[in-house]
Amino acid sequence: MIRPFNAKDFDDIIDLAKQYAKEAGTGIGSLDEQKLYQLLRDLNIKPGYQLFVNENKKITGFVVCQATKNPWNGRNEGNIIFQYVVPEYRNGFTAKSLLQRAESWFRELDCEYFIANVRGWQQDYTTNENFINNGHQFYQQMMKHCGYCYVKEIL
Repeated sequence: MIRPFNAKDFDDIIDLAKQYAKEAGTGIGSLDEQKLYQLLRDLNIKPGYQLFVNENKKITGFVVCQATKNPWNGRNEGNIIFQYVVPEYRNGFTAKSLLQRAESWFRELDCEYFIANVRGWQQDYTTNENFINNGHQFYQQMMKHCGYCYVKEIL
């Protein structure tokens, strides 16, 4: 069942976010749990943000969405900030259902389009190929591939 996030989901989402970070790579993989709790609290009250979860006796996946007005063209656009499904539920239906729910929410807010990107790298800023390829395989089934993500260490 896809539904909006609520306060009782905090611990489950924190656990899933840790799994997500571990899979994304050691460059992304370090999480500050307190900052994550604050983010979840903020997402719950900030306009233009929504967090949907898939619940099947427990939380098995989530998608974090943001709707904004693009400053360059004035169009409403949606952005998938994070999407994660636990490995044993990656049969295509959970992730697809979460993405479809996000799309419905973007439509409710009159977004013209929405964007999803896949980023994953190691601590030395090398690409996490497996994570990137898995994300690409999923999103290309439902969306058009329109770019790349680059990262450069500056500190």
